[in-house]
Amino acid sequence: MELLGPKTPVIVAGGATGIGRGTCLALAEHGRPVAVWDIQGDAAHETASECRDRFGVSTDVQVVDLVDDKAVEVAATASVAALGGVGALAYCAGINAWAEGPHEVASGAWDRVMGVNLRGAAVLIRLLIPALKRANPGSAIVVTSSASTFDGSTWRDPAYLTSKTGLVGLARAMARGLAEDGIRVNVATPGTIDTPLLREGLASSGGTVGDTAKLVPLGRVGDPWDVGRAIRFLLSDEASFITGTNLVVDGGRTSAG
Repeated sequence: MELLGPKTPVIVAGGATGIGRGTCLALAEHGRPVAVWDIQGDAAHETASECRDRFGVSTDVQVVDLVDDKAVEVAATASVAALGGVGALAYCAGINAWAEGPHEVASGAWDRVMGVNLRGAAVLIRLLIPALKRANPGSAIVVTSSASTFDGSTWRDPAYLTSKTGLVGLARAMARGLAEDGIRVNVATPGTIDTPLLREGLASSGGTVGDTAKLVPLGRVGDPWDVGRAIRFLLSDEASFITGTNLVVDGGRTSAG
């Protein structure tokens, strides 16, 4: 089924792997050009190439560290120029401190996690507001949180949990503040998704994907495409009256307690 437009380009921050990659492919599948932003240059180019080869969309790649404000500003200008404008942002970037408790999070790790996961989103949204206003109607933003904000399951890594909780507050504030400009802002909150980040965490704890799947009522962990399709919906005109909300994509895990 073809979703209602728009077909304006989308910047996907953290778009090289995992949920970001799934989002790029889901958007490209429905004809939206994508700018793949990531600090992992090779993986970003691979994702962009797959979007072009499979779906024939225009792409742009920006290899950028999201805590570097000047680099982010340069990248935003470059993507807008390369794709002839930008009509949406999917902020999928996220890192962990891999701490085993609050006492283990060093100041540098805390600052890095907060910078990538939360502050980077605020900075990029602010920089893109003029381009999003020009692209109206249909401009939208989605930031990705984490289902652990409901149950505190990542309590051992308070920097990660705090940053992902903060994104929900950021989205609500931005939704209210940007509504008069016709820019919608929502949150997509993934549960357990089969990403490199998940597998890295399981490897360090001795867990397996199969064990994790047993905790999900639908009986499986999610695929990055599952979240990508949800983000695609929120960025489409099908969601034109949805702003300031949080769409949970977790196979029912949070509802199971």
